[in-house]
Amino acid sequence: MSADASSFLLLSAGASRTPKRRIDSKKSIINLLTSSVEKQNRAMPRQAPPYAPVKPSPTIDDCIRSLRLSDYCQWAGSTIALWGYGFIVGKPARFAIAGMMAGIGFTFGSMVVLQNTRGRLMGYRENSREVKRFGAADPDHVFTAEDLFQPNMDWKKQN
Repeated sequence: MSADASSFLLLSAGASRTPKRRIDSKKSIINLLTSSVEKQNRAMPRQAPPYAPVKPSPTIDDCIRSLRLSDYCQWAGSTIALWGYGFIVGKPARFAIAGMMAGIGFTFGSMVVLQNTRGRLMGYRENSREVKRFGAADPDHVFTAEDLFQPNMDWKKQN
């Protein structure tokens, strides 16, 4: 079977030599990429939060102050689990790879925990404890999801 320069064939790894997928032009590649971007844009929620927001735009300090015990357990669990995975898989240098994997687990855990905490403070996750502890946001401030995506910036004050 000769390779044709104008087409790209992905062959299966098995005994059959039939093409799985054929990409004929740049246009089909662009369509493939743009369709995945459109799917990502549809997945982003642009609706009012279902719970009472505590702070519409929380900072990292606000998120760290409102961590729950379950957040700390999730953070530590991801660190410990990936340390164990690195110890099991990293045969020639077990402790070095385990330490590297623990660092990756710590980073992953911190990002997941901050994402969940930010969701609770913004009202997209259950937040009854945070409302009791910090109080709900001002109800006179009409909070919409568009505030998150299009911040009002005064560029004249930036100079």
